[in-house]
Amino acid sequence: LRLDEIDPSHVHKIKQRRLAASTINKTLRQLAAIVHAAERWGVIQRGSLSFKRVKQPARHPKFYDFDQYRQLTAAARVNAEAYAAVRLGGDAGLRRGEILGLRWANVHFDRHKLLVCDNLVRSACDSPTWVMRAPKGGRPRWVPMTEPLEKALRVLEHRGEHVLTGPEGQHLTPSWLTKRLAVAQRLAGVARGGTHTLRHTFCSHLMLRGVHVRTIQKLAGHAKLSTTEIYMHLVAEVEEDAIRRLREDECDE
Repeated sequence: LRLDEIDPSHVHKIKQRRLAASTINKTLRQLAAIVHAAERWGVIQRGSLSFKRVKQPARHPKFYDFDQYRQLTAAARVNAEAYAAVRLGGDAGLRRGEILGLRWANVHFDRHKLLVCDNLVRSACDSPTWVMRAPKGGRPRWVPMTEPLEKALRVLEHRGEHVLTGPEGQHLTPSWLTKRLAVAQRLAGVARGGTHTLRHTFCSHLMLRGVHVRTIQKLAGHAKLSTTEIYMHLVAEVEEDAIRRLREDECDE
């Protein structure tokens, strides 16, 4: 099938295939990119094809409940840097690059707060070089430190400008963090998950404790409120559980 032969019926057939919505949307994105590039280059004439995505079912983020998180932090204590990293993700909601990019200059023990303004990323796709960029949301943010997090940071050696460093003072890499987290997860007997699971845990625990969604958005550094709202289902679950318990109490009377 030639690019200039693609019409709305072909797009419709893709949408009707018995595949996951995410797979269909990925195919549509790829096809749209090819067609639009061909139009820009003058290979085909500009058309009016619509590559509107299909609706995907809501996916709730995976996180550790309160007991699981306690087990994980206890298991992570075998390594001081790993323990601090887990606390930075689960107690402060830092992203992977923000954990690795955190500098001592931005740890304010006197104010019991962190200034999150650095994000460790690759300089280019597949590049072995790492550079510091602004956080994903584009803006620095202040995050209060919990007492366990503050204690975890205070015991670390100052070997360089970054909080998490190797023996020579060099910043650590994502692969180091992934391996250390996997060890802690195995020792704790909890499900495997990347560092973003810790961030989901941070946001979920705040939501479960009744913190306002706007406050969570600010602390997590979400650019859009809709990103934070994916945790709102937890509120409904807590409310349903409360009503269920109320009914159980009435039955016992």
